[in-house]
Amino acid sequence: MGCMGGIGLCLAVWSENYLDFGLYLFFLSTYHLLEYQYVMLFHPNELSSSSFMLRPNAHYKYAIGFSVVEYLVENSFFAWKRKAALVVVGVAMVVVGQVFRSGAMWTAGNNFHHLIRTQRVKGHQLITSGLYSFCRHPSYLGWFLWAVGTQVMLMNPISVVAWIVVLWRFFNDRIRFEEKTLIALFGDEYKEYQRRVPVRIPFIKTDL
Repeated sequence: MGCMGGIGLCLAVWSENYLDFGLYLFFLSTYHLLEYQYVMLFHPNELSSSSFMLRPNAHYKYAIGFSVVEYLVENSFFAWKRKAALVVVGVAMVVVGQVFRSGAMWTAGNNFHHLIRTQRVKGHQLITSGLYSFCRHPSYLGWFLWAVGTQVMLMNPISVVAWIVVLWRFFNDRIRFEEKTLIALFGDEYKEYQRRVPVRIPFIKTDL
């Protein structure tokens, strides 16, 4: 991860043609390193190579691979269509997304987990402060912004649409399941939180 981030920075600084791709490699490595660091600090007994979250699901590596191929094709044959403004927009989305993702995880501390907990463990608390007072699932909103932002930054039109559709469907199903679990764990406390605070990922609604 560190080597990939270093290569990304070198490309961003010294290669005008691949500045956006260099930034992509840097942000990608930073994201996975921060995921690992979170587990190391808050769930050290569960630390393993999977803590990098390199394979959050079976399709992730294929999506990354396709986005790289799309970028190389676009950059080679349609370079004249590429706009610096889109890189700026994409970088802004990635940075904001990473702040939400990491900020949510650190705010929740050991109450956050990469896997949905179906049983309440000792000390498990419902976090409603900080970023959680703005949206119910700030880590998901952050990852949504981060992932789509990387494709905007790379100016990958196919991947932008594909990531939006796939991520929306994924989070729609996951949030519905997770909120049913949270109601079972926290009861009226979570229902009241649902009423006060929205999800903020567009068009995702859950049953109150």
